[in-house]
Order: sequence, then C-alpha cells, then structure tokens
Amino acid sequence: MSLLTNWFPSLRSLAGHLAVLVLFLGPLSASAQKLYVFFPSEVKPIVMQEKLGAQCSEATVTAFARYNDFAMMLRATPPDFIIAKPDLVAQLPDFSVVANGLNNGKKTEKYVIMGVDAQVKKSDITPETVLGLVDFLGRRKTISFARDLLGIETRISRVAKLEDLLPLLTFKQAKAVILAEREVQYFKQISNLKFVVSSIPDADVGIVVLAQKKGADGDAVIKAVKSFDAELNAILGVQKWN
Repeated sequence: MSLLTNWFPSLRSLAGHLAVLVLFLGPLSASAQKLYVFFPSEVKPIVMQEKLGAQCSEATVTAFARYNDFAMMLRATPPDFIIAKPDLVAQLPDFSVVANGLNNGKKTEKYVIMGVDAQVKKSDITPETVLGLVDFLGRRKTISFARDLLGIETRISRVAKLEDLLPLLTFKQAKAVILAEREVQYFKQISNLKFVVSSIPDADVGIVVLAQKKGADGDAVIKAVKSFDAELNAILGVQKWN
C-alpha cells in the first residue's frame, strides 16, 4: 500500500505537467498551417522544402518527390495549402486556387516532345510509340493527360522524377519524352546527347498554383507565396504570382 501511495503523487504530478503541456501546445497546433508542395523539378525536394520554409515561415512546409507519396499524405493528413500543377489541383474538390504562378505574364507554358538525334513530331506518334512522362497525376490521369496533349492514346512510360526521363532516352527505352519547354535546358546541361525538340500545337499547360483547403485560414501564407524571391520563383517555373 505504501508503494502505491508513493506512486499516486508522482502520477498526479505527471498528469498536471501533461495538462500544462497540452494547454501550451494546443494553440500552436491549431494555428500552424501546413503547406504541401508537389512540383516535379530538377531541384531536390529537400532543397525546395528548405527554401520554401525560409520564405514562408507562416506554414510548416513539406515537399514531395513522388506523386504516390504526396497522394498518400494528402489522404492521411490533409494540408491547409498545396503548391502544385493546376491539373493536379483540379482533381481535389476540397481545394480552391487562390494564386497563380505567372511566367511572361501567362499562367500556362508550352509542352514539347524531346527525342535524341532525330525529331519526333506529333504526327509521328502511333498507339505503339513509347513516350516518357513524369507521373504528376497518378497512373490513369497521367495517361489521359498525354492523350489530351497528343490527340492519340499511346504507350506512356511514367517516371517518378524529372531526371528519370534521361535514362529512358539514353537506353532507348522510349522514342521520346514529353516535358515543359523550359525543362529542355536542364537536360542539355546534364547530358551530351543530341536532343531534338518538336513543339506540340496548342499544348498550353498550367504551370503552378497555390490552392487553399476550404475553410482553412491563412492570408499570411498567401501573402508569403506572392512575395517569393526570383530564385524561388524560378524553381517553380514562374516569375511572379498574381
């Protein structure tokens, strides 16, 4: 009995400390904004996360390298804000676009077909042609995205990251790859392959947006994103936000 008696005060003391801790942490957890970033880029997610976190201290920033990781966390712990391509945000009914990234005053950018040594035109593509594409929408939606761009359903080799497109071309696992025109320069910098680019008529794709979860607070986050510096905006493929 004396042993139990000795334990009870300790337990009461511990409970008291925990109660104080909960009261202290509660408001912080409630007020903290979560910002998820999924934007395929040559910049490593950890670097992107650090740079975003430094310029958006109003939120806890998490950057993802792969669509599947992003989708899993989105289901498990939905954020207050998302920075992603508008095609992806369009799939999320609980989120609304609150800011658009602009490049040369436009919300969209051109997509192209990039092959090696020889030009691969849209008209050259058949249902049997294998093309590489970064998976930023999930399997089914990424295939649909390519079909909408090309006007034909073909064989799409999906990769998790932008740099993963290069091995497809190096080892001839794909005839060509589909990517944003601005991303071509990255491959020219890291490879000696002779890349040949072909435009895709009317292939205007949204660059990047900031989306807010319905009912979430966060004017400070929106203001911070619109104030990103030139270096961070360049990582996200834009010059400014509106």
